[in-house]
Amino acid sequence: MQIKSSLLFVFLLCFSSIALAQQKDSLGLTNIVLSLNKALIQKDERAIKRMVSKRIKFAHSNGWIETRKEMVDNLYNGTLSYIEIKLREINISINENVGIVQSKGKYTVMMKEHLYDFDLKATQVWQWKRGKWILMARQSVKIEQ
Repeated sequence: MQIKSSLLFVFLLCFSSIALAQQKDSLGLTNIVLSLNKALIQKDERAIKRMVSKRIKFAHSNGWIETRKEMVDNLYNGTLSYIEIKLREINISINENVGIVQSKGKYTVMMKEHLYDFDLKATQVWQWKRGKWILMARQSVKIEQ
């Protein structure tokens, strides 16, 4: 009986965290941003495709722009691997079905066998569609020290 209670507790905990991540508020949007970062690091193609629009323009600080397909392909072909993403600031603004996320953080990436650390500001545009947040656009710029 104790095992069943423990399993039920774990299930409810998991379900509540998934439901929380899909709320149309700043906490839900913060959670989905962090979930996307985790999916990029873990190269979780399924999660990325769930959170990112097919029509995304994912713009990097050097002007390089990726589609969703290129984002996923580049995680696996050695072009770009996310090692760590440490956000130190997140500001969120929601207007009806659109959320704007502005963040600052340190991005550690592997690009063609070279390790880089970037201090970046990023702006993401998310849309609330069919009960979940979808990333529509992203732009980052380097923070000059």
